[in-house]
Amino acid sequence: GMFVVTDARIPFGAAVTIRVDLPGLLQLAELPAVVRWTNTDGMGVQFGVMGARETHGLLTLLKR
Repeated sequence: GMFVVTDARIPFGAAVTIRVDLPGLLQLAELPAVVRWTNTDGMGVQFGVMGARETHGLLTLLKR
């Protein structure tokens, strides 16, 4: 998962799509996620099932 800085107030349990530029992909990745907690600065999300390219790109990003 990840923390997303946002002014939007999205409720706990809402399904969202996180769009992020990942290494090795030619376009923005669209990652399915669920809101797990919120605070005044944003929200914590848990990722859903991702494809192999998105998973590889996310792991590459996290290794940096």
